[in-house]
Amino acid sequence: MLRALAVCSALLAPGAALGLTTVTVDGTASGGFGVDVQEIIFTPLAAGPALTGGTTYRFRATGQVDTGSGFSGPEGIFFDFAAVSSSMLTPLQEAAGLTSSAATDVAGGLMAMFVETGELPVADAFDVDAGGDLSVEGLFYVGAMLLFTAPTDGQVFFGVNDLRPGNNIGAFEVTVGEVPLPAGAALLLSGIGGLAAFRRRAA
Repeated sequence: MLRALAVCSALLAPGAALGLTTVTVDGTASGGFGVDVQEIIFTPLAAGPALTGGTTYRFRATGQVDTGSGFSGPEGIFFDFAAVSSSMLTPLQEAAGLTSSAATDVAGGLMAMFVETGELPVADAFDVDAGGDLSVEGLFYVGAMLLFTAPTDGQVFFGVNDLRPGNNIGAFEVTVGEVPLPAGAALLLSGIGGLAAFRRRAA
Protein backbone atom coordinates (compact mmCIF):
# COMPACT_ATOMS: atom_id res chain seq x y z
CA MET A 1 0.00 0.00 0.00
CA LEU A 2 2.74 2.44 0.98
CA ARG A 3 4.65 1.54 -2.18
CA ALA A 4 1.58 2.33 -4.29
CA LEU A 5 1.15 5.67 -2.53
CA ALA A 6 4.80 6.49 -3.17
CA VAL A 7 4.33 5.82 -6.89
CA CYS A 8 1.26 8.03 -6.92
CA SER A 9 3.12 10.83 -5.13
CA ALA A 10 5.81 10.70 -7.79
CA LEU A 11 3.16 11.04 -10.50
CA LEU A 12 1.57 14.03 -8.81
CA ALA A 13 4.80 15.78 -7.86
CA PRO A 14 5.32 19.14 -9.64
CA GLY A 15 7.63 18.78 -12.61
CA ALA A 16 7.73 15.01 -12.35
CA ALA A 17 8.81 13.26 -15.55
CA LEU A 18 9.24 9.62 -16.47
CA GLY A 19 11.95 7.82 -18.44
CA LEU A 20 14.46 10.66 -18.64
CA THR A 21 16.87 10.70 -21.60
CA THR A 22 19.80 13.15 -21.78
CA VAL A 23 20.98 14.59 -25.10
CA THR A 24 24.18 16.65 -25.55
CA VAL A 25 23.78 19.47 -28.08
CA ASP A 26 27.08 20.92 -29.28
CA GLY A 27 27.24 24.67 -29.79
CA THR A 28 27.94 24.18 -33.50
CA ALA A 29 24.81 22.04 -34.07
CA SER A 30 22.75 24.42 -36.20
CA GLY A 31 22.00 21.77 -38.81
CA GLY A 32 23.08 24.19 -41.52
CA PHE A 33 19.79 26.09 -41.32
CA GLY A 34 19.61 29.85 -41.74
CA VAL A 35 20.50 32.22 -44.57
CA ASP A 36 23.93 33.82 -44.67
CA VAL A 37 26.00 35.58 -47.31
CA GLN A 38 29.08 33.67 -46.17
CA GLU A 39 29.98 30.00 -46.18
CA ILE A 40 28.37 28.14 -43.28
CA ILE A 41 30.32 25.76 -41.04
CA PHE A 42 28.09 23.62 -38.86
CA THR A 43 27.40 20.19 -37.37
CA PRO A 44 24.13 18.22 -37.70
CA LEU A 45 21.30 18.45 -35.20
CA ALA A 46 21.68 16.20 -32.16
CA ALA A 47 19.43 13.14 -32.26
CA GLY A 48 17.04 12.81 -29.35
CA PRO A 49 14.82 9.90 -28.30
CA ALA A 50 11.82 8.40 -30.05
CA LEU A 51 8.50 9.94 -28.95
CA THR A 52 5.04 8.39 -28.81
CA GLY A 53 2.17 10.19 -30.51
CA GLY A 54 -0.28 11.90 -28.15
CA THR A 55 2.18 11.83 -25.25
CA THR A 56 3.41 15.02 -23.59
CA TYR A 57 7.13 15.38 -22.92
CA ARG A 58 9.16 17.91 -21.00
CA PHE A 59 12.32 19.26 -22.62
CA ARG A 60 14.58 20.86 -20.01
CA ALA A 61 18.00 22.28 -20.91
CA THR A 62 21.07 23.47 -19.04
CA GLY A 63 24.56 24.56 -20.09
CA GLN A 64 26.04 27.52 -21.95
CA VAL A 65 27.10 28.33 -25.50
CA ASP A 66 29.24 31.26 -26.67
CA THR A 67 28.15 32.46 -30.12
CA GLY A 68 30.69 35.27 -30.19
CA SER A 69 28.50 37.67 -28.20
CA GLY A 70 29.26 36.06 -24.86
CA PHE A 71 28.03 32.91 -23.16
CA SER A 72 24.29 32.38 -22.82
CA GLY A 73 22.00 29.66 -21.57
CA PRO A 74 19.52 27.71 -23.73
CA GLU A 75 17.13 30.67 -23.75
CA GLY A 76 19.64 32.51 -25.99
CA ILE A 77 20.57 36.20 -26.25
CA PHE A 78 18.36 38.72 -28.04
CA PHE A 79 20.43 40.08 -30.92
CA ASP A 80 19.60 42.49 -33.75
CA PHE A 81 20.82 40.58 -36.82
CA ALA A 82 19.35 43.25 -39.11
CA ALA A 83 21.96 45.67 -37.76
CA VAL A 84 24.63 43.43 -39.26
CA SER A 85 22.95 42.50 -42.56
CA SER A 86 19.31 42.34 -43.68
CA SER A 87 20.18 39.31 -45.82
CA MET A 88 21.13 37.19 -42.80
CA LEU A 89 18.47 34.93 -41.27
CA THR A 90 18.83 32.68 -38.24
CA PRO A 91 17.42 29.14 -38.51
CA LEU A 92 14.28 30.13 -36.58
CA GLN A 93 13.80 33.25 -38.71
CA GLU A 94 14.08 31.14 -41.86
CA ALA A 95 11.62 28.63 -40.38
CA ALA A 96 9.16 31.49 -39.75
CA GLY A 97 9.28 32.37 -43.45
CA LEU A 98 10.99 35.75 -43.07
CA THR A 99 12.69 37.12 -46.16
CA SER A 100 14.79 39.72 -44.35
CA SER A 101 16.16 39.96 -40.84
CA ALA A 102 13.77 42.70 -39.72
CA ALA A 103 13.53 41.56 -36.11
CA THR A 104 15.76 40.51 -33.26
CA ASP A 105 16.09 36.82 -32.48
CA VAL A 106 17.46 34.60 -29.73
CA ALA A 107 21.03 33.96 -30.85
CA GLY A 108 22.30 30.69 -29.48
CA GLY A 109 18.91 29.61 -28.17
CA LEU A 110 18.00 25.93 -28.06
CA MET A 111 15.72 24.80 -30.90
CA ALA A 112 14.27 21.46 -31.94
CA MET A 113 12.65 19.57 -34.79
CA PHE A 114 10.18 16.69 -34.62
CA VAL A 115 10.33 14.11 -37.41
CA GLU A 116 7.42 11.70 -37.94
CA THR A 117 8.08 7.96 -38.08
CA GLY A 118 7.23 7.84 -41.79
CA GLU A 119 10.15 10.18 -42.49
CA LEU A 120 12.66 8.15 -40.46
CA PRO A 121 15.42 7.13 -40.30
CA VAL A 122 17.31 10.39 -40.67
CA ALA A 123 20.78 9.61 -41.99
CA ASP A 124 21.89 13.25 -42.26
CA ALA A 125 20.27 15.51 -39.64
CA PHE A 126 20.80 18.80 -41.44
CA ASP A 127 19.26 21.11 -44.02
CA VAL A 128 18.04 19.53 -47.24
CA ASP A 129 19.48 22.57 -49.07
CA ALA A 130 22.92 21.46 -47.86
CA GLY A 131 22.37 17.84 -48.88
CA GLY A 132 20.72 16.67 -45.67
CA ASP A 133 17.37 15.05 -44.88
CA LEU A 134 15.55 17.79 -42.96
CA SER A 135 13.45 20.78 -44.01
CA VAL A 136 13.68 24.08 -42.12
CA GLU A 137 9.90 24.43 -41.72
CA GLY A 138 9.90 21.93 -38.85
CA LEU A 139 12.12 23.95 -36.50
CA PHE A 140 10.70 25.43 -33.29
CA TYR A 141 12.08 27.25 -30.24
CA VAL A 142 12.65 25.34 -27.00
CA GLY A 143 14.67 27.59 -24.71
CA ALA A 144 15.32 26.40 -21.16
CA MET A 145 12.11 24.38 -20.83
CA LEU A 146 9.21 23.33 -23.03
CA LEU A 147 6.26 20.95 -22.77
CA PHE A 148 5.77 19.25 -26.14
CA THR A 149 2.98 16.89 -27.17
CA ALA A 150 4.06 14.62 -30.01
CA PRO A 151 1.44 14.77 -32.79
CA THR A 152 2.37 11.27 -33.98
CA ASP A 153 5.07 8.69 -33.32
CA GLY A 154 8.47 10.05 -34.30
CA GLN A 155 11.83 11.35 -33.11
CA VAL A 156 13.04 14.70 -31.81
CA PHE A 157 16.28 16.45 -32.81
CA PHE A 158 17.91 19.43 -31.07
CA GLY A 159 20.10 22.27 -32.28
CA VAL A 160 21.38 25.80 -31.67
CA ASN A 161 19.76 28.84 -33.28
CA ASP A 162 22.78 30.46 -34.90
CA LEU A 163 23.59 31.11 -38.54
CA ARG A 164 27.38 31.17 -38.10
CA PRO A 165 28.00 28.43 -35.52
CA GLY A 166 31.37 27.21 -36.77
CA ASN A 167 33.38 28.86 -33.98
CA ASN A 168 30.82 28.45 -31.18
CA ILE A 169 32.05 27.12 -27.85
CA GLY A 170 30.11 25.12 -25.28
CA ALA A 171 27.12 22.80 -25.29
CA PHE A 172 23.65 22.24 -23.86
CA GLU A 173 22.45 19.20 -21.96
CA VAL A 174 18.79 18.45 -22.71
CA THR A 175 16.71 16.03 -20.67
CA VAL A 176 13.61 14.58 -22.30
CA GLY A 177 11.03 12.92 -20.09
CA GLU A 178 7.42 11.85 -20.37
CA VAL A 179 4.99 13.97 -18.32
CA PRO A 180 2.41 11.76 -16.57
CA LEU A 181 -1.21 12.64 -17.27
CA PRO A 182 -3.20 13.97 -14.28
CA ALA A 183 -6.14 11.77 -15.31
CA GLY A 184 -3.95 8.70 -15.01
CA ALA A 185 -2.88 9.75 -11.54
CA ALA A 186 -6.52 10.29 -10.54
CA LEU A 187 -7.41 6.80 -11.73
CA LEU A 188 -4.50 5.41 -9.74
CA LEU A 189 -5.70 7.23 -6.62
CA SER A 190 -9.23 5.88 -7.02
CA GLY A 191 -7.82 2.39 -7.50
CA ILE A 192 -5.73 2.68 -4.35
CA GLY A 193 -8.74 3.96 -2.42
CA GLY A 194 -10.86 1.06 -3.60
CA LEU A 195 -8.15 -1.44 -2.67
CA ALA A 196 -7.87 0.05 0.83
CA ALA A 197 -11.64 -0.14 1.32
CA PHE A 198 -11.68 -3.74 0.14
CA ARG A 199 -8.94 -4.65 2.61
CA ARG A 200 -10.81 -2.98 5.47
CA ARG A 201 -13.98 -4.93 4.61
CA ALA A 202 -12.01 -8.15 4.29
CA ALA A 203 -10.45 -7.58 7.70
